[in-house]
Formats: sequence, C-alpha cells, structure tokens
Amino acid sequence: RWERRCRESAKPALASPSHGSFRRDSPAMNARPKMIIGQQRLRFGSNQELQAYYEAKYQAGGYEGGGCVVHGINISEIYHRRRQESVLRLLAPEAHERVLDSGCGNGALAVQLASCCREVQAVDIAANALDPRYATIANLHFQAMNLESLAFPDANFDKIACVETLEHRLAGLGNGVRR
Repeated sequence: RWERRCRESAKPALASPSHGSFRRDSPAMNARPKMIIGQQRLRFGSNQELQAYYEAKYQAGGYEGGGCVVHGINISEIYHRRRQESVLRLLAPEAHERVLDSGCGNGALAVQLASCCREVQAVDIAANALDPRYATIANLHFQAMNLESLAFPDANFDKIACVETLEHRLAGLGNGVRR
C-alpha cells in the first residue's frame, strides 16, 4: 500500500524509495536501460549501461529534490538519513582508521565518515557523482571506480561501507568485494 501511494503521488514521475524520482523527460530517464516499475528495481545489461545511467542521473541533479513524498513529507530523505545514521553507528569509525565508502553517490555518507576517521576513500561508478562542495575535505578522496574491480591493495581499509550498492552489481560478488 505504501509503495502504491508513493508511485501515485509521484506521477508523472517514477518513484522508488531507494532510487528517488525520475521525470520521464529527463536526460537520466532517456539514457536509462530497462526499468522494472512494479518491482522498483533497475536492471542493467553491462557496466557501461550502469555508468551511463548514473552519470546522466547526476548530470540532471542526482537525487536532490526527488524521492517519495507522502502528505508533504519526503519519505526518501528520512529513509536515507536514518540509513546513514545506522551505518555510522554500526561502523563506529575511529580516528585512526581508513574507511572505504563503495558506491558513495553524492558523498553524503563519506563526509560524515571523514569527520570521524583518518581517511575516507569514496568510490562510485559515476565520475560526476560526488557533490563538488565536498572536494575540499582533506581526508576525503573520491575516485570513479567500478565496485567489481576495485584498484586498491588487499587489506587497505579498516572498514568498508557499502550502502544501496550491491543490488546493482552485474557479476555477482567478485574478488574485488571479497578482498
């Protein structure tokens, strides 16, 4: 019932609590591959499709102002904020630690991690994902990188955050994630 209300409240946009809302005429939607509306899941045939979709999405403004709004309340913003609070609580980053934020999106979680630990490496498949406001944070380093082929040495991080990312993997949990 909640999902139906979200879909109805966002028309003519497509809404999903985990993917924000997309205008049908936006560049991100035109570049998108097949979308399974009923299941609220995106499917990609290749990493190039995945990268093109997210780069178009961030070029069009990313998740700003999107999401599921019910009775004037942006449920998606609350959901993402609570999810980040949970990750911070569960990871409990310490001042001496190096943390990887894999699939960092705009970097909102990476910024919070950077305030608690020595270094954060934030990676996302979309080269334009990171919010430019975060580029000056000294211990936050962003790289465009595919999660399935991370270019870091083994045992390089004390902790890893991977939020709302693994559902987009194409090749299963490969060696990059296992390391």
